[in-house]
Amino acid sequence: MSKSYDDLWKVVNDRHKELNKEGAKDPIAQLKKEFSLSTAEVWEITGISDMLMAHDLGYELETETKG
Repeated sequence: MSKSYDDLWKVVNDRHKELNKEGAKDPIAQLKKEFSLSTAEVWEITGISDMLMAHDLGYELETETKG
């Protein structure tokens, strides 16, 4: 049985946070491999595509700061 989009969204984003905390060199490539997703799918799920679109439109986005 395949995961619902909401379930997939949660596990991919949780894993993305883990990879970032671990200092992974290419977390997007790892997510693609681990979840059998395309780059576009990973970008959509993690919100990267929204950030890129906002940037292209000239919006400043708040980002989490490490601390």
